[in-house]
Amino acid sequence: LIIGCSNAIWMLNLNAVTTEPEAKLEHAAIPIKDGEAKNLVDLAESLGLSILVKALEETGMDNVIDHEGKFTLFAPTNEAFKRIPEWAKDLPLKEVLRYHIARGLYYDKDLQNDMKLRTLLTKRDLRINLYDNGQTILAGGKRINGSNYEAHNGVLHLLEDVIVSIPARHGTVIHQLRRCPVFSDLVELIDKAGLDEALQTHGPITFFAPSNDVIRKLPPDVIKHLVDDPALLKEVLTYHVLSGTFYSPGIKDGMEGTTMQGKSLIFSIKDGEVIINSKTKVTSADSNASNGVIHSID
Repeated sequence: LIIGCSNAIWMLNLNAVTTEPEAKLEHAAIPIKDGEAKNLVDLAESLGLSILVKALEETGMDNVIDHEGKFTLFAPTNEAFKRIPEWAKDLPLKEVLRYHIARGLYYDKDLQNDMKLRTLLTKRDLRINLYDNGQTILAGGKRINGSNYEAHNGVLHLLEDVIVSIPARHGTVIHQLRRCPVFSDLVELIDKAGLDEALQTHGPITFFAPSNDVIRKLPPDVIKHLVDDPALLKEVLTYHVLSGTFYSPGIKDGMEGTTMQGKSLIFSIKDGEVIINSKTKVTSADSNASNGVIHSID
């Protein structure tokens, strides 16, 4: 969920973990040699993923993926763990790890755009997205930057970042927005426009969500005019919704996307930031929902 909406305990002391040199990140199958078969935890250790291994051991997840399987482990690098934002360190570590482990064996050739993999986190699926003709592969919105490392009980893919945006059970776009107080004004407008069901049942979708601060900058008479005209309000809000899942790596300079309203949004990339229609900036990107992704805008 977007910054400010988590409230559990991050249990891993990153400073206490000794780091090892990590494997070179590359897209190549690493076969198992006779007599050298490793389980997924041993494989992660051999790749220098010491923080991940420590986390698996501290939560007991090492025993789970050692004695069961097959699994697909989306394995954040040590550097990925060190980049976790401060707000996300309040997330429960075991839940975070469970969300990185899919049931079944999925090599990169098996991954398809917008497919969802059943994870070890109860009733939470992990969305896969492919961009750039399959050259860019994301899991939960995070880039896979090394794939198909084989163990006897599964396969491991390296992730550039830890997946810290974990939707609630049945966490659709509207459900996720309701969980976050900074979108309370937006949710009220969605209800008045009668869009709740559409944001529950449609998907996959990408929602560009203005926060309370953004909405409260609008003149009061504009807000009143929209609230008094639900059809117009619905038209304005559906202009914020794209069909399909577009995480930030999938949004390209000059890209044009048709909204639920029917008109297009035009995207540009400036200094690494996503700009919509030359003026609206994405301020917090890539919050997962069960039926898509949410980007906060200014």
